[in-house]
Amino acid sequence: MNILTAIPRIYISNLQPHLDFYKSLLKQEQPHEFQVNETKVVRFSNVLLIVDENHIATRHIAATLVTDTIQFAKQFIVKHGGDILTEPISVPTGIKMIARHPDGNIFEYIEPK
Repeated sequence: MNILTAIPRIYISNLQPHLDFYKSLLKQEQPHEFQVNETKVVRFSNVLLIVDENHIATRHIAATLVTDTIQFAKQFIVKHGGDILTEPISVPTGIKMIARHPDGNIFEYIEPK
């Protein structure tokens, strides 16, 4: 298992007044926008904007870790005393899983398509 990158999250309550700011700041005019359930996500090359109006629980996720194989990540976490909070599921960007590491921090894992 390799962690390919770590992507920090920025939580905002409303996308429209802030999207142009982040496009200019990050110098990326065409970020990838998608939705997972009721959560809207805008992915820039190195940052996720999470539109989090009512989902306070998602704010506990420290970062997104992109991995080459989510199954090995799952095995590694469990073997070392962590917990799988959300089993691997398909999402628009690939396969997603949410896990609590042995130190208590919560991470989203993504295996890209």
